[in-house]
Amino acid sequence: MILIHPYPVEPGPLTTAPTFNGPLNPKTYPFWEDLVIELQKIDTVVQLARGGDKALVDDVRRTYSPVDMAQLMTECSCWVSIDTFIPKFAQYFNKRGVVIFGPTDPLIFGLPNNINLLKDRIYVRPDPDAPWGDEVNDPEKFVSVDVVVAAVKELLNI
Repeated sequence: MILIHPYPVEPGPLTTAPTFNGPLNPKTYPFWEDLVIELQKIDTVVQLARGGDKALVDDVRRTYSPVDMAQLMTECSCWVSIDTFIPKFAQYFNKRGVVIFGPTDPLIFGLPNNINLLKDRIYVRPDPDAPWGDEVNDPEKFVSVDVVVAAVKELLNI
């Protein structure tokens, strides 16, 4: 099972999970729907989500209970997430995964045990502590679906 965590969980107008009508958070990978199609060719995909998160697969676990998350983390073969709390949580279980970075810096926020994907350093925010302000989600800042799938296959030795 591949566990995905597509949306950020931080509070705030630009850092909440996207809704069907709302804008995507600047950190959110804009190609999740295409990615899920490819991941489902590899293994079952389970989504970890909050109440307002868009369901990308049939099996959506809307929980942030540490016990439930620990169970999912131990059961999954690997996980895919944006730069959020999941990579830090997974590290506790020594579970490697793929982190998709866009405007945030993997040299600051990435963990060395994961595959940290960044399209190009030119897209990294110059000041990682600056307020998000009116930044918008820019698909140009993110790696392609093929790059993420290749990283997952690398983790799974496929």
